[in-house]
Amino acid sequence: MAVDLEGLVYTIGIVGVNEMVQHHIGTQLHESREAFNFAIRAMTELELYSKEISRRTGMTIALARTPAETTGQRFAIADLIDQRFRAPAETVIKGDLEAALPELGQKFDLPIYYTNGTHVTPGADVPLTKRMEIEHVFFPPIVDGGNIFHIWLGEARPDPPRGLMDMAMNLCRNTQIGYFAFTRDLTVSLKQFKEYRSEKNPESCLSVADRRVEV
Repeated sequence: MAVDLEGLVYTIGIVGVNEMVQHHIGTQLHESREAFNFAIRAMTELELYSKEISRRTGMTIALARTPAETTGQRFAIADLIDQRFRAPAETVIKGDLEAALPELGQKFDLPIYYTNGTHVTPGADVPLTKRMEIEHVFFPPIVDGGNIFHIWLGEARPDPPRGLMDMAMNLCRNTQIGYFAFTRDLTVSLKQFKEYRSEKNPESCLSVADRRVEV
């Protein structure tokens, strides 16, 4: 037998909690204690419900912040297309809504999205410590199927590296965050990169994704 169906773990993925509380409360996760508490209550209820389904069906179900960046975009577009949800969606969708609306229904790669998982929205003007304070609460036991905390470093090169180690140790010792990643942004001139590729191999032709890997 290729797959042991009885041993599978089924995942309920979470997308757009920040926009959900913004719709109901009027503020985002980082903007008010009421919104933060509402998100905790909603996620706790969902976790209890998933356990109840597991008990009734015998299936193992986990609540998770899945890698759903493209799903956040797809859900936002779907809500704009459906007239039942368009008006409230327009008030909470992130990205460039003004640029997306003229293209709605013509293409599906639009610059709009819902915030992934239980994360603070990427554009929130809050320090990293505030993000930690909010997001660490949604790690186990609430989200027991997987979650990640992103630490975006921009183009900075922290010096000395011990500072990153101290931050990592602080996360592990003082928060519920069990999985996190330090990520730097890389900026390159595609014009110069193309010239470099042409000199090496005039016949080479790379996609944008290939260029990122190559860099």
